[in-house]
Amino acid sequence: MTAGSNINATDYNAVADGTTDDTTAIQAAINSTYGDEVSTGNTIDFGRGVFKTSATISINNSAQTFNVDNITLQGAGRQSTVINADSATSGSGIELVKGIFNHVSDLTVLNATTSGINLESVSNTFASNRNSFDKVQVKHSGTDGFAFERSYLGKVSGCNSEENALNGFYHNFEIHTSWMMDQNYGRLNGTPSTVVNTITASGGQTVFAYTFPTTANGDIVVYNSTLNPALNTPLVQGVDYNVNSLSASGGNITLTSGATAGNEFQITTKFYAGAGFKSDFNVYSAYVANAADENRYGYHILGNRGVSFVSNGAEFNARSGFFFESGSSYEINWVTGMGNTCGGNNKQNSGFANHTHVKAANNITNFVVQKQPVSFATGIANTYDFISTGQGAKLVLEDPLMQNSGARAFDSGFIQTNYTAPKLIYSKAFSASTAETLTALNSSLGTSNDFSGELLVTAYNSAFGTTGGIGTATYKLLISKSTAGEQVVEIAKLGLVTGSSASHPSFVFTVASGNLVATPVSTTASAPPSNSITATGGQTVFPYTFLANAASDIKVTKNGTLLTSGYTVDGLGTAGGNVTLASGASASDAIVITGSTYFWFALEKVGGNFIFN
Repeated sequence: MTAGSNINATDYNAVADGTTDDTTAIQAAINSTYGDEVSTGNTIDFGRGVFKTSATISINNSAQTFNVDNITLQGAGRQSTVINADSATSGSGIELVKGIFNHVSDLTVLNATTSGINLESVSNTFASNRNSFDKVQVKHSGTDGFAFERSYLGKVSGCNSEENALNGFYHNFEIHTSWMMDQNYGRLNGTPSTVVNTITASGGQTVFAYTFPTTANGDIVVYNSTLNPALNTPLVQGVDYNVNSLSASGGNITLTSGATAGNEFQITTKFYAGAGFKSDFNVYSAYVANAADENRYGYHILGNRGVSFVSNGAEFNARSGFFFESGSSYEINWVTGMGNTCGGNNKQNSGFANHTHVKAANNITNFVVQKQPVSFATGIANTYDFISTGQGAKLVLEDPLMQNSGARAFDSGFIQTNYTAPKLIYSKAFSASTAETLTALNSSLGTSNDFSGELLVTAYNSAFGTTGGIGTATYKLLISKSTAGEQVVEIAKLGLVTGSSASHPSFVFTVASGNLVATPVSTTASAPPSNSITATGGQTVFPYTFLANAASDIKVTKNGTLLTSGYTVDGLGTAGGNVTLASGASASDAIVITGSTYFWFALEKVGGNFIFN
């Protein structure tokens, strides 16, 4: 046949009815495309239907000198073209042996005995290259969804790999270079471990406790093993029972009707054991805009160098979104990320970070940079956003967003934070001589909460971006927390630092319980804004004409007596509003509404081993 033409699997008697074994027909179609370096290659079209197979579909032009195949397996859409390998007793669904310039697109591979798709290098003797996979779905494989042996210049784009026994996408311990992984999805990979609480009911019992971590109602499945000994039909949430509480230590469910004495209930959850993406040895490659949810790890990376992770996501994994690991069995990690987002991870409450966990063993270097990482909240209390643990582990964070317990290093791990933009504190309310906490400070060193370094603080008496004259004061501080205590040395200060006016941003700074604390000096914050109003009989609404960010920033007095209740405040966050008394004032009552003095702060880390939390 002519190279470059299209053939159809049905031309070789494939039936695609889900019952007939199409293995021989598909393999014959592929074999018909083999030729020499000039004549090899064609596109094999798979129409709509389920192609049942009993053995591996193999692209293996081993007789061709340079292994150039130029073969495309083209489906009609991954929901339309399905290769179902459930009749096979061994091997992958599709394998590409020492392949070059092959392409698989728009189809689904189900139920392979080992990997769904395998890029085979034959005992690490040959590097497959320039193979690509586009809009391919792999599910229910006996090992990995996509398994890549020694290879380079590969691309996987827009593919799904879900519910496989090991990992979604796996680059093995042989060397891989110049790979592009973009817009792929790895979910529910790894044989799950099931946690079970078994409870024998008392008569009429409705509330049943469970003792494992949960973050969503959907994490919980309930069975009544007395009614259903096979445990294959769960009770229906919202009909048979409701989930009352979710926490890292457990909670309880409530049946909609009381149980019969002696009934046995099982409350279960599953934690998956594989990774959405796993790579044991990859260099100068990229992961871009991928997602990995509900696995053990979103991304499990070992022995990677010059690899970048850009705008990827990982949510609801049992452990960390990103887990970078080095040790005696793997070479060093030396990788960078930018704009990666994680949330809801560490669901198993096993001490892993929500976003990035860097772990080193045997002093093997594990160097990871995450630029502008976003760590959204997880439902597990005391989960750190970032962790670095073990000698050789170094994590560099640039402008991180952290919504959990911050960053922490353990066991000689190291974390360095670079804030290219300052930490901004907006409209902090102050009263004269009253100390206020600006931010928590934590150590970036392992084994200790101690820290030290230089900090530049600029205080403003107007909002950032205000036009015209703004009062500022700048302070350069040397800060420390150690066994010697918590100390601050003021190296230098410039601007409105003397407190000669109530509006001047003049402060003295201390560290207390790991927090940076500011206390106004002299007359600073001594003249807060206020409005005085003489009431008419029965008047309930009294206006104020200054900024108030919180109702607690407002004080109301009536005839000199401070009111602690009996009024509401509106207009918060704007330049004025109203105080409404629950009961009207009498004629000539003196109502005074007093606000707070606000200041704005920009904190810039100059150097040292502390981080902002």
